[in-house]
Amino acid sequence: MRTNPALMTTTVCCLALVVAAPAMTGHADIIHVPGDYDTIQQAINGSDHGDTVIVADGEYSGPGFHEIHLCGKRITVRSANGPESCILDCDGAARGFYLYEGETEESQIEGFTVRNGHAMYGGGMYLENVSPLISQCIFDSNTADDRGGGVYCLNAAPIIEDCAFLDNHSSNRGGGLSIFDHSVPALERCVFSGNTADGKGGGLSSAEYVQARVVDCVFQGNTAGLYGGGVYSYDDDLSFSRCEFIGNSASSHGGGMFSTAMGEVAADNCLFVGNSAGGTGGAVTGWEANIHLHNCTIAGNQAERGGGICADDDSRAYVSNCILWGDAPEEISAENCGEAEVRYSLVQGGWEGDGNIDADPLFVDPDGGDYRLGGASPCIDAGDNTAVPGDITTDLDGNPRFVDDPNTVDTGFGDPPIVDMGAYEFQPVECPADLNHDGRVNIDDLFAILGAWGQCDDPSDCPEDLNGDGMVDIDDLFVILAEWGPCP
Repeated sequence: MRTNPALMTTTVCCLALVVAAPAMTGHADIIHVPGDYDTIQQAINGSDHGDTVIVADGEYSGPGFHEIHLCGKRITVRSANGPESCILDCDGAARGFYLYEGETEESQIEGFTVRNGHAMYGGGMYLENVSPLISQCIFDSNTADDRGGGVYCLNAAPIIEDCAFLDNHSSNRGGGLSIFDHSVPALERCVFSGNTADGKGGGLSSAEYVQARVVDCVFQGNTAGLYGGGVYSYDDDLSFSRCEFIGNSASSHGGGMFSTAMGEVAADNCLFVGNSAGGTGGAVTGWEANIHLHNCTIAGNQAERGGGICADDDSRAYVSNCILWGDAPEEISAENCGEAEVRYSLVQGGWEGDGNIDADPLFVDPDGGDYRLGGASPCIDAGDNTAVPGDITTDLDGNPRFVDDPNTVDTGFGDPPIVDMGAYEFQPVECPADLNHDGRVNIDDLFAILGAWGQCDDPSDCPEDLNGDGMVDIDDLFVILAEWGPCP
């Protein structure tokens, strides 16, 4: 790729100021495009380490606004007012950014929309042997003939924060993002939506000894022609924390996530809902891989086999503190020497293992997409404290992970407070009129008042006495009516 004449020309330009660019007097810490230079590339060529290039609002295309190099410089290139206001349209002729000259996290790209890029690898951005900081960027409708419709990483360690990968496409792997060959990226607060891959990894694909940390990311509505609608992993070590996998699909296996070839994948505090696969594993499939799922909620996924989890071909699924409910045709499938070790989890239809239960989890509003626990859920204070990784202190919402509900008897394992099952920790609120702890003040609580009507036998243990006067009477009934509806 580096023998491309156009790229060679741009690289040469990095060595000196572009003759056509306006002359600058003295050193400029802040460089403006188009104020000081006509194009982003000209501004980079004229910059020094530590400078900042600021690009004004507008839609830009043509030479100098695609195949942009940072020339190995420790500079920041950013938009003036965010990605919605600064768009690099590559017109299907090239990618947006091309970094391969040793850039580190002191080399930063911030606040651009890169759209309509096209390349063999990395339709929107190509990163090789670099570790820049990429933040607040949108990669939209870019295409790759092989890997990485939005972004391609080769032996790279970028930090990618607050970015969106939207409607990108790859003819092979990684519709949104492809990570390859010993890359060690960190992704935080990113969204992958509507990306497609003809082969593997509609949202994200990784292969060949990749180690990736993915935190607070959303994979929604991505599609793979073969494996891994949301994520595909081959012989890699990936960790996902507080991530959501919603409505992804794969024609073959692993609607939400697919891992193979001795891969190690861990998901903590993650939500898998509405994913589907034509073969196995509506939410998650492992082939010759180790899958670790802790405090995940897996609901409403479907496949031909293993609607929730499929552990096949010598795979091991280690499941703890999870909820598996409403997946079709069954919650878990383990065949072809695969195994699923499940502990302290709610599994519809049941599954052998310590602390496992089979009961309605009583989600707050699953039809409305709310899979938090209602106040009467059997999952509250029912998990295993020892199964929570030491660095996990919050749930999917960012709320404290270990919270005791005083209205629930502890049925889990460990010293109180006992962790809940699922991706969300129940956060008790003051709602004394909710006498049956189902998160609502309704007819059931009214009946509880009527059933306890009269003098309290033990005023210290008379929850129906809502005003604390020692009597269950009309005043307590008025409290019920005043607080009618969902608890705050």
